[in-house]
Amino acid sequence: MLLLSKSHLTAAVSRPILLTKANFNLSKSSLYNTLFTLCGNDVVESLTSNYNLSQNQRYFYSTTTTTTTTTISNTNDGKNKVFSWGSGLNGKLCHGLEEKKIVIPKEIQIPNNSDSGNNNPTHITTGTTYSIIAAFDNVNNTPVLYGCGDNRDAQLIVGNGKIHSIADLEILSTKNTVQLFKDKHIVDLVSGTYHNVCRLDDGTCLFWGTSNSGQLGNPVYSRVQFDPYDNKLLSEIGIKKIGCGTTFTLALSNQGQLYSFGSSSFNELGNGDCFNERVPKKINNPLLDQRKIVDIAPGFFHNMVLDDQNTLLVWGRNQESQCFPAEDGIGKGSFCDVQILDTSILESDEKIVKIGSSSFNSYVLTDKGFIYSIGSNEQGQLGVGKSFEKGRLNKVNLPISVKTFYTGFKSIIVTDGERFFGWGSNFDHQLSLETRCVYFDPVELQNLNDLNKKFKIQNISISMSHTLSINSPSQSPSS
Repeated sequence: MLLLSKSHLTAAVSRPILLTKANFNLSKSSLYNTLFTLCGNDVVESLTSNYNLSQNQRYFYSTTTTTTTTTISNTNDGKNKVFSWGSGLNGKLCHGLEEKKIVIPKEIQIPNNSDSGNNNPTHITTGTTYSIIAAFDNVNNTPVLYGCGDNRDAQLIVGNGKIHSIADLEILSTKNTVQLFKDKHIVDLVSGTYHNVCRLDDGTCLFWGTSNSGQLGNPVYSRVQFDPYDNKLLSEIGIKKIGCGTTFTLALSNQGQLYSFGSSSFNELGNGDCFNERVPKKINNPLLDQRKIVDIAPGFFHNMVLDDQNTLLVWGRNQESQCFPAEDGIGKGSFCDVQILDTSILESDEKIVKIGSSSFNSYVLTDKGFIYSIGSNEQGQLGVGKSFEKGRLNKVNLPISVKTFYTGFKSIIVTDGERFFGWGSNFDHQLSLETRCVYFDPVELQNLNDLNKKFKIQNISISMSHTLSINSPSQSPSS
């Protein structure tokens, strides 16, 4: 039984509500989905913290609705810039606890760890309830990690269990990272829901955060890992790209082979079973054995990969038809083995140049500037209105030729380099739009257009209820 006070439901109701599973004849998951629809991620995220829900429950229902209007910075100090917008619960926007909501992107002030003041941001990543920024200290010739937000599951490295959240941006460091980072550069920085991976230019792969399902690749069990784990097995294999699902990790080797580890509740690991793996294991599957994989895109519980022959392969959870058309009324245990995705909607000469996955969706970008979507449309993630081809690639109609896209959880942003469009969930302004709602069709994101004109957007990281961008230091010419 949950007694929700007025403060919990400020965005949607004006009196206390008593909700029980019995009253609504709902499962716990259905109850929280109802709350999410009514109130947005913030109320649900607050409840998961206040009522001590388990980690698995939090995976689905993470992230009061005071909107803060800010202005885009006009300073130009020769360094890359990082902006944030969306929900500020737990300080994950890196502006302290006072910023509950930001609609117009606001610049994050990066502290310096040296007198030179020369730390230049290079990478961003957002987990479910936290943010991490990487910068490079040119004086000491070393990368520096910064973080803010939730730290209950070691997402932010520091505190050893005693610091549950970080309200203001702080340096994330241990003796181990200081030694491993020295004279190196960060190549990749990615997050799952509660675990993170940092890959260095010498091949070192560092993991931290939740570890209970083996998603860090550490053979020694621990619920969480504060001090980043140096996964030497992956370093020896030689990794080209790493992606994180909810409780699993997928790695692409330099030779085009796939390694997976962590939870396999829906055959996320691609081994044709539901057995977890604590250390990286090569996926042995007839459809993968003779292929060279060139790109990977893990979702919450499914995967999409691309080979060098323009073929897409998928596996894992299929309840939302993210792999193929699932029968109506299919149960939660629906998953599939590795299989080739039907791409007949593509033109014969259309080459796939980028793939990406969010919670229960995947996206495909081609050299013709077209983007296609597949999977759940519960919150408009497909971008094709409310009518769509279930379990098939759907072509999104846009007034631009798309050059790249960014996706996470239940939102997506696309751009041609000048104009930005988005669709999906904007319940917490993660699309930088004022109206809190679901967008089933693409809508132009004027706030991002304005930001891009001042400081060119290089990358965007979207989480459940907040978004970060990293921008070039020079103001781009006016279009």
